[in-house]
Amino acid sequence: MDFEKNCEAFMVRWNEGANHRFRSYDYCKKLFDRYYRQVLHGKQLSKRQKDYFALNLFCYLASWGMLRGRGWLLGRSYKFFIPLCDVIFDTKYKKLLKMDPLRGNYNANEVMDLYKALDEMIDSNLQKDELEDKSASKLMLCKIIMGTYGCVIAYDRFDCAGLETLGVHVNEQSSLTEDILNDTCRIITNPEYNFQSIIKTVEKDIRYTVFKILDMILWIEGERIEKEREQAKKKAQGK
Repeated sequence: MDFEKNCEAFMVRWNEGANHRFRSYDYCKKLFDRYYRQVLHGKQLSKRQKDYFALNLFCYLASWGMLRGRGWLLGRSYKFFIPLCDVIFDTKYKKLLKMDPLRGNYNANEVMDLYKALDEMIDSNLQKDELEDKSASKLMLCKIIMGTYGCVIAYDRFDCAGLETLGVHVNEQSSLTEDILNDTCRIITNPEYNFQSIIKTVEKDIRYTVFKILDMILWIEGERIEKEREQAKKKAQGK
C-alpha cells in the first residue's frame, strides 16, 4: 500500500470544492473543538448550541454514508443526537483530545470508555422511541468518535479491506476491542510508513489527527480494492 499516494488521492477529491461531502467531517470537527474549549473553560453549552452541534453531527454522518441502507439513522432526525451531547462533551474524556501514538500517548482503555458510554446512551434512546431499528453499530460509534475526539478510524468496509492488506484482521460487523485499537496504533507508529512526513503534506490544507489521516489512506485503498473486485467480477461474467 502506498500511504502517501492514497493520502494525496483523498486530498485531491477534498480539494474539488468547499461543498464536497468529505468536508462535512471538517465542519463537525471544528464545531466540536470550539464548543469543547468552551466547556473546558467552565461554560455549559446552551440548548441552542447542542441543537446546532447535533445538526452538524447528523449532516457529517449522513455525508459519510450513514443514511444508506436500513440503518436506524435513516428513520430519525438530527434531534436524536441532542441527548448525546451530555456524553460527547463530558470533560472526563478530555485526555482523548491529545492522544497521539506518534508521541507514545495512546490509551485504548480510555477510548473504549467513551465508546461504551456512547453505545449505552444510543441504545437507551433507541429503546425509548417508538421507531424500528433498536441497535447501534460499531461503524456509527466510531464515526462519531472520529468526528469529535479524532482518536479512532471509522472501521467501515473500505477501512477494513485496507487493514486486511496490512495484516490487521477486522470486519465491519465485529465489535471494537482494545486489541483492534492497539493493532491500528502499530500501523501509525511503524517507521516504514513515515507518518510524520505524511502529516506535513496534509497540513498544507488542513490539520487532521493521525487517525483521521490513516482513515483517509485506508478508505482510498479499500475503495480501490472493491473497484478491482467489481471489475474482475464483470470480466468473469462476460466470459
